[in-house]
Amino acid sequence: MSTHTSELQLAARKNLIQNPTSRNADPMEWFASYKLLTNPTDRDKEILRAALTFGRDSIYLYSRYGGSFLEGVSAPTSRKLAIATLNYQCSIIMDKQQAKVKKLIRGGETSLDRLASTPLGGNIQSLSAGDMFDNTVDAVELWLKKNAYVNAKNDVISNYGGVAAAALMYCSIEKGYASLWQQTIWNDWKLIDDDGAVIHAPCDIDKEKLRISWGIRHESKFSQHAVLAISDWKHKMSSDERQKKISRRTVTAIEVRPNGKKEFRVNVPKQSENKPDSLYLTKVSVDNSYLSLFWNENLPSVGVSVSVAVEAFLIISDIAEVLARGLGKRGLSGRECVSLWSLGISVERLKEIFQQCLSVSDEQARVIIEFFSWTPTSYKGLWGAPLVSVSNGSRVCIARPVVSNPNMQRTIEIIMKRGGLTDDENENSRGKPFESNVRREIISAIKRNGILSKSICAEHALKRKGAGEEIDLLFTIGRTLFVGEVKCWMFPSDPLEYANRNRAIEKAASQARKKAAWVKENIERVAGHLGVDSDRLKGFNVVPIVVQNQSYGMSLEVNEVVVTDFDFLALYIGSSRYTAGGALLADGRESFRFESFYHSEIEAEANFCRTMKDPPVLKRFKDRLQWMVNEFPTSGDCPLYFMSGVLGELTGADKALSDAASVAMD
Repeated sequence: MSTHTSELQLAARKNLIQNPTSRNADPMEWFASYKLLTNPTDRDKEILRAALTFGRDSIYLYSRYGGSFLEGVSAPTSRKLAIATLNYQCSIIMDKQQAKVKKLIRGGETSLDRLASTPLGGNIQSLSAGDMFDNTVDAVELWLKKNAYVNAKNDVISNYGGVAAAALMYCSIEKGYASLWQQTIWNDWKLIDDDGAVIHAPCDIDKEKLRISWGIRHESKFSQHAVLAISDWKHKMSSDERQKKISRRTVTAIEVRPNGKKEFRVNVPKQSENKPDSLYLTKVSVDNSYLSLFWNENLPSVGVSVSVAVEAFLIISDIAEVLARGLGKRGLSGRECVSLWSLGISVERLKEIFQQCLSVSDEQARVIIEFFSWTPTSYKGLWGAPLVSVSNGSRVCIARPVVSNPNMQRTIEIIMKRGGLTDDENENSRGKPFESNVRREIISAIKRNGILSKSICAEHALKRKGAGEEIDLLFTIGRTLFVGEVKCWMFPSDPLEYANRNRAIEKAASQARKKAAWVKENIERVAGHLGVDSDRLKGFNVVPIVVQNQSYGMSLEVNEVVVTDFDFLALYIGSSRYTAGGALLADGRESFRFESFYHSEIEAEANFCRTMKDPPVLKRFKDRLQWMVNEFPTSGDCPLYFMSGVLGELTGADKALSDAASVAMD
C-alpha cells in the first residue's frame, strides 16, 4: 500500500542491488545505480541517502569491531555467554521497568497499556521495556548465528563481562542498521534533517501511527480478559477457589539435598493472592480469542496438542524463574556467574520434568525439547525456540525474556505455525475452522440483538459452481447485503511481514469485490442460500468487506472495500452499544463507560461502513500516540536518531473514569 514511487526502492525489494548494511556491500554501488536513473524521484533520493548513510556506518562497524569481539572465546562458551548476557541485561530492564511502573502508579497513572509501553528513560532513552526486550533478544540471536565463525578451540579470556558488553554492543548496532534499512525500503521511512541532527522517520506519520495502533489493539484485546481475571483472583476468590484453578504440575523450587546436590522440585503450585497461575491466565485469554478454536488441535510436527505445547512453554518459564532466584545484581564477572546467568538444565532432567508434568512419553518429551530448541534456521528464532543447546547437546540454556515476558498470543501463534497449523491453504490450515466460527458467532450476535431482528446470516459458505472460491460470509443489516472475505493469519512483526500483509490485504479486498460482483449477478442463488425469497433481496446494496482474526489492517479501505477485525464486527452486530472505557476500582469492582453505535436498524446500516473505517476501539489508541526520538550510534558528524511511538496519557472521559480507579482497561 505504498504511495511512494522509487526505482531504487523496487530494486532493493527485489535484491537487485546489494543490501548496503551487509558485510561485503559497497555503498557506492547505490550511487552508481542512482546515476543510471533517467528521472530520479524524491523517493529515489531518500533511498540513496539512507543506503549511503547506513552503508557507511556499517562499513565502519565491521572494520573496527568485526570478528574481534569474540577473540579468545570458544564456540560453546560464546553460546552460553550469549544467553547469560541476554538474561542479565533483561533482568536489569525488568528492574527498571518495575521501578518506573511503581513511580507512575504512585503518581496516579492507571492505564495498563500506558504502563506497559511507557519509556524507561535514562540511558535506555525513550524505548519501552517491551522494545528493549525485543531489541536485546534480536541482538543475541545475531550473536548466536555468528558462533559459526568462532574459531578458538579453548577459552583464553578472563574478562567475561567485557567480552559480553562488546559482543552485545556490536550485534545490537549491526542488527539496528539492518532493521533501519528494512524499515526504509519496506515501510517507507526516510532520513530527515532536524537542527543539526538526522532523524529516521516515517514518510507518512498517520500511516505509521495506524500501524502501531493495530499492534496495541491486537495485544490489548487478548490481554483484557486476563486483567479482569487477575482482579477476580485477588478480590473475589477465596484461597480454596484459587487453588482449584491451578490444575497443573510444574517446577516450583530448587531443593538442596544433604549431599549438596541441587534438585528441581515438581509439584502443584500453591495459590498466591498476588500472583495468579500463568496457565490459568493464558487459558482465560485463549478462551476469549480465536485461538480457542485450536487449543486442543494436534500439532502435526510435534505430536502433541497446542495446549500441551503451551503448557510445556510455561513450565520452561517456571524453570527459568526458579533458576533466576537469588542472582540479584551479580554481574558476568567470571565463568561461574556466566554459568548461573545462562539458566541451564540438563536435557535428561528436562525430559523427566515434562514426563512428570505433562504425562507424555520419553519420546514425546524429547520431541518437545527439540521443538523448543533453537537452531540458526528456527522460525522466529528465539521467540519460538527459547532453549539453546550447550555442552555438546547434553544441556540447554533458557532465554528468560522470551518465556518470562512473552506476548502470549504471538507465542501461541508461533507455536502453531512451527507445529504445522499454518496460514496456508492446506489440510492443516487455520482458515476453515475460523470461517465456520465467524458465521456461528455472527448468527449468535444477531439473535441477541433485538434491534437487528430482521438481519440474517448464512450458516454455511456458499459454493459457486464454476466460479472458483466459495463465499465465506453473507449477512444483512437493513437493506444491505455484506459479502465477507474471511482471513485467519498471524499478526505481522517485522517490516517485510508488514509489506507482505499489505499485499495480502489488497488481494483479499480484490477477492471480496469479485465475489460481491458475482452476488449481484446471482441474487436468486444467494437468496436461496440465505433461506429467503429472492424478492426480499431485490434492491439491496451489496457491500464487500474483509474480516480478519487480528487487527493489522483494521479500518483500511482498499479499493472501496473496508477491512475490519472479527471481534469488532461481532461487537457491532451483537449490541447497539459498546464499552468505551473501563477501570478496576481499588476493591476489585469494575467501572465502565458505555457509548452507542446506533439506536435503530436503519442507523446500524447507515453507520456500518463509517464505523468500520473509524472504529472507536482503534481511535482511542491512535489519538493518544506520541512520538519519541532515540539516539543511535553513527560514524558521521551529525547525531542520528530514530523515532518510536508510545501511548500518551488518558484524556477526556477516559481520564475522568480512571481517576477513581486502581487500573484502567484500554
